[in-house]
Amino acid sequence: MAVDLLSRGAGCAVVMRGAEGSMAFTARERAETGIRPVAVVDTTGAGDSFIAGFLHAWLAKKPLLQCLESGRDRAALTCCHLGGFPQEGMPH
Repeated sequence: MAVDLLSRGAGCAVVMRGAEGSMAFTARERAETGIRPVAVVDTTGAGDSFIAGFLHAWLAKKPLLQCLESGRDRAALTCCHLGGFPQEGMPH
């Protein structure tokens, strides 16, 4: 699928594979990384955090592997707390 997206004009294609890490492709390069092991509390928002971290590095013109690592690291931090962002606990 990533190759198909590139052939239709996408500048970059990213495949997030959950516990198996992620891959990214451009016309010139391919990169792959695993996950950052953390004590997972909740995965809510992990995908959004990955995308934000990847895009932050991509827009800063970082190498493709660093973009994946940035996304991975952001997602890992998000998995360390309950909900999509850190929040104070509330009584039930």
